Amino acid sequence: MFMQGNRTYRAWFRSTEIRWIAALIAFSLVAACDRKPEIRGVRAMEAISAKPSLSTIKYRALVIGISDYARHHGDGWESLDTARNDAASIADCLEQRYGFEVQRLFDREATRESILVALDDLANSSSDDAILIYYAGHGYFDEALGEGYWIPSDARKTEGARQAREDWIWNSMITKLVGATEARHVLVIADSCYGGSLFRGEQMPTGKDLVWYQRAWEKPSRYLITSGDLEPVLDSGGSHSIFAQELLNYFNYPADRLFAASDLALAVRQKVSALTGQMVRMGPMPLAKHAGGEFIFKTHGVSLPSPVEEGSKTGGLEISGKNRNTDFPKTTTNPSPLPKTEKVQAVQDALALNRQGATNTAKKIISSLFSQPGEDRMVLAVAHYLSEQTRAQKRDALRTLIEKLETRKPQDRREGEGMAKPRIVGCLGPISATGGADADALALLVQICLRTELDQSGDVQVVEREALESILQEIDLGSSDLSDVRAQNALGKLLPAGMLLLGNIIPLKDAQQIHLRLVDAETSRIIGSFSASLDDRAPLDEICSSLASQIVHKAIIARPLEARITHVEPALVQAGIGRFHGLQEDVCFNVVSKITSDATYPLVSSETNIGQARVRRIGESDGEFDVVWSVVPPPSSADNLWLKERIH
Repeated sequence: MFMQGNRTYRAWFRSTEIRWIAALIAFSLVAACDRKPEIRGVRAMEAISAKPSLSTIKYRALVIGISDYARHHGDGWESLDTARNDAASIADCLEQRYGFEVQRLFDREATRESILVALDDLANSSSDDAILIYYAGHGYFDEALGEGYWIPSDARKTEGARQAREDWIWNSMITKLVGATEARHVLVIADSCYGGSLFRGEQMPTGKDLVWYQRAWEKPSRYLITSGDLEPVLDSGGSHSIFAQELLNYFNYPADRLFAASDLALAVRQKVSALTGQMVRMGPMPLAKHAGGEFIFKTHGVSLPSPVEEGSKTGGLEISGKNRNTDFPKTTTNPSPLPKTEKVQAVQDALALNRQGATNTAKKIISSLFSQPGEDRMVLAVAHYLSEQTRAQKRDALRTLIEKLETRKPQDRREGEGMAKPRIVGCLGPISATGGADADALALLVQICLRTELDQSGDVQVVEREALESILQEIDLGSSDLSDVRAQNALGKLLPAGMLLLGNIIPLKDAQQIHLRLVDAETSRIIGSFSASLDDRAPLDEICSSLASQIVHKAIIARPLEARITHVEPALVQAGIGRFHGLQEDVCFNVVSKITSDATYPLVSSETNIGQARVRRIGESDGEFDVVWSVVPPPSSADNLWLKERIH
C-alpha cells in the first residue's frame, strides 16, 4: 500500500469530425515521491488525428506542482518538500528551452476544479498539438478498487471515518480526459511510488536518426516511464527530488537537440539507479493501440523535413514531398463500427465526465460516436441529455406543468371529480445499488434511455430527476434522496395523480439486473414491478424500449383517461381531455352514464356503457370525439355522461 507523497495517471478516445484517423499518445508516467511513499496508478487510452508533420507542431504543457497541503490540518495531507519547486523548474525549462506554451497550477491554485478544467480544455486541442502534462504532488492507490488518484491541493484526506474520495481525482477520469483530445501526442510525467505495477514491455532501441524520429512521430504509441518498481521513491535530493533533478539535467543538457521520450527515460534511469538504487523502468504500456511511436522533443531552432516517402533512401536523407506513410491508417468516412460493449462504455465515460464538470470532453466523446455507421438511439438520447439548452428546457417545462396543474385546480370536489388528470411519471430510477463512478454512470445511462423511450410513447408526461431536484431545491423541499418517503410525499403534492419510477441496478455474476417499480406518488402504492438483464445479448435501447412499453401499459391501467362530457351532439361529444393529459389519436373511449346510488355517499355510483367514441380533434386541454351510441334514443344532454379510456 502506498504511504505518503506521490502521483498518478491515464487516457483515451478520438476526434469530433466524421472520420477515423489514428494519432499517437506518447503516454508516459514518471515518479518521485515523499519520504513516506503512497501510490500511483495509471493507464493510457487512445487519441485520433490527421497526417503528421513535426515542423508544424505546437507544444503545450500543463504543469501541476503541490507542496502546500497544510491548510487541511488533521484531515489533510502532509506538505511535500520539493513538489512545487520541481514543477516550477520543469515549467521554466520547457518554456525557455523548448518553446512550450505552459499553463502552471501550483499549490492552492491546483484545486480539484482547476485541474479538471485544465484537463477538460485539452478536448479543444488540434492534431498539430503535442501536450505534456507534469504532475508533482500526493497520490493514493486503493487496492480494493484497483484505482489510483491524484490529490488536489484542496482535497480532504478523510471525511469522518471514511476516505474523502469525492475530493480526489480518479486515474480513470484523467485517462478519459486526456484520451478525448485530438492532440497528436500526449506525454504524461507524474511523480509517484510503486509505478512498476503499471509496467509491461521492452526497452526502446537506441541509435536513432532523423528518419527514425519522423517515423516515430507518425505512429501511435502508449508509453510508460516509472521512477521505481514496486517500491517507494524519494521526494527530495536537495531543492528537487532526485528524479526531478535528473529530468531537469537532461532537459537542460540533452545529448542531442532532438530526442524521444525513450531517450529521456534511458538517461534518467541510469542516473537515478546509480544514485538511489531505485529500479527505474520504462516501455510500452500493455495496450493493443501501441504501434511504436513516440513523443518527440526538439529544442528551439530545430527544423525537420517533410514526412519520409515510402521507399526513400534513409542514408542520404532523401525526402519526398508527398507526405505519405503507409504505416499510418488511411482517413475514412465509414469507420468500422465499435463493438457494442465499447460503445456503451464510451457513453458511460462521457456521462461520468459530465457529472464531474468535464463537459467539453463529454461532448467530444459523444460527438465522435456520431461517425459510427447507422443511427443509434442511445447515443442520440445522451447527446440530447448533454445539451445545456435541452436541460434548461426540461426545467422550464416542469415549471410550466406545475403552473398548469395549479391553474386547473378544481373549485370544489364535484368539479375535481369531472376533470381529466394527466399521467405524469417522475423518472427517478434506476440508481446504482453499489455506487462508484462507473456504476453511477451506467445507472444514469439507463435512466436517460428509459425516459427517452417513455417520452416517445406519448402516453405519459416524463419528468426527469434533475428537473425535479432543481424544482424541489427552489421551493426548499430538498432532494438528498428522492426515493425516501418525505420526498415522495412532497412530490405527490407537487404533481397530483403522478407516479414515480424507482429502482436499482444490481450487479450479478455475469450481468447487471435492472429492478424497477412504478409507485403512486400520493399513496406510495406499488402500481407495477419490472426487471431486465443488462448483458451483451441485446442493445440497451431495445432493453429500455421493452421496459418502457411495460411501464406505460401499467400506467394506463392505473390512470385511464377519464372526464365529464361537456357537450353532446347526435354523432359527436366534447370533453376536457387533450394533449396535456396524454390524449393520442389511437385512444378509444367508452361513453358511460354515471348514476349516484345514494345521495349520502355521492362518490358511490353505478356505470352503464351507452356508446363508444374515437378521437376527432385533439386540443391542448380538450378534445372532440366521434361517437356511436348503443342506446336509443341517444342522450340529448351531457348530464352524468363521461368518457372513460378503454384498456386493451
